[in-house]
Amino acid sequence: MAFGTGHHQTTTLAIEILENLIEEEMCVLDLGTGSGIIAIIAKYLGANKIDAVEIDEDCLENFNINLDLNNMKKEIFYHNCDVLKWKIFNYDIIIANINRNVILDLIPIIGKTDATIIITGLLVEDRSIIYNKCTQYNIKICNIHTKDEWMAMELRYE
Repeated sequence: MAFGTGHHQTTTLAIEILENLIEEEMCVLDLGTGSGIIAIIAKYLGANKIDAVEIDEDCLENFNINLDLNNMKKEIFYHNCDVLKWKIFNYDIIIANINRNVILDLIPIIGKTDATIIITGLLVEDRSIIYNKCTQYNIKICNIHTKDEWMAMELRYE
């Protein structure tokens, strides 16, 4: 049950990166939001507009409970959608805390965004696979963060 509580290593990595990147009034896209923890933290850190995308309808109840607990019901916008079908990427920061296969499919879709992209949900052993996919689409890996066997990457389109 570590996923969705904020205690999983990948969530911790995403939050640590956000703490260093986010500035007041930034727009954030949380792909694969689940319980909304990362989106909520982005709001606490100063993000202005936050869209949270999740395909699993079972997450909506927990997402709404977390928004209510943090008095953010009208602060974060939930979209029930497959992240691979999402088409809007004009954000300052895009976060995807999903699994490797979805991230590999997502990299070409994100395309030529000006956003800083944070991807996590990855094992350290996935590094070369992700590196090769990013290189193929002119996406630079700016930083790699690890915690135990898990990894998060900061990306920018070149």
